[in-house]
Amino acid sequence: MTRRERIAGGGAAGAAAWLLGYSITYLAAADRVERNAHFADVRVRGMGGARTFDLLSRAGSQADLLYLLPPLALLAAGAVAAAGVRTPRAGAIGGAATTAGYLLATVAAALVSNHEFGGGIAAGVPLGPALLLAGVAYPLVFGTAGGAAVAAVRAGLR
Repeated sequence: MTRRERIAGGGAAGAAAWLLGYSITYLAAADRVERNAHFADVRVRGMGGARTFDLLSRAGSQADLLYLLPPLALLAAGAVAAAGVRTPRAGAIGGAATTAGYLLATVAAALVSNHEFGGGIAAGVPLGPALLLAGVAYPLVFGTAGGAAVAAVRAGLR
């Protein structure tokens, strides 16, 4: 598998990991909670000014499990992106490629999930933290770790 194919595969795996995490979280709550699972707070602007909330932390102990969903999905995506590589370094590069697809999906979701309700009331996720945390940091850390770990296990089995 060429480096270009690994990067493309990693990007696709990153987008698939994002979609899986988003879909499951959406079924459990709302689109803003998915960003909360990446520690990006929701901002609500209205008559009393602007406030930020971590909706997920307010939902209770079972909802806390949703914080595990993005890292687990990205570890799996990194492992898939590292399919066929022979070294942990190549696995890490393949896993890091999940960032491209995950970032693209995060940007799209952040843009469509900000809502204006009229009367000066709006809700959404501030774009900076959403892109930095959810779009870059999470896939870079967990996708890379998943790819490197699978490649290291494979290398150790030879």
